[in-house]
Amino acid sequence: MLTQTSVRLQSRLRQKDFLARLDGDEFAAILPQIGDAKNAIGVAESILKTLNDPIYLPSGQRLFIHLSIGIALSSNCATPAQLLAKADAAMYNAKRIPHNSWYLADELS
Repeated sequence: MLTQTSVRLQSRLRQKDFLARLDGDEFAAILPQIGDAKNAIGVAESILKTLNDPIYLPSGQRLFIHLSIGIALSSNCATPAQLLAKADAAMYNAKRIPHNSWYLADELS
């Protein structure tokens, strides 16, 4: 499942982007020069679409993934650690929304 998920995630990223598995089923994508929140949201929505289809295991079993995407922009962060922390907090806000969703860190109060 994780392999198929990472392949689908990578298919929605540009060649210069970076994808990493952080822990368990958690991934992070670094999108250099993405521009602005509108572009980042577009990538998030594209990822949600590509992972909406079931994943088929070798046994033939179908798995449906529910995604929560946290978005943080480096222009609003002083350090990489702060960027990751904001993205993580945004992801937990996205988890409060039913099913597949994204949340922009700038919307955090």
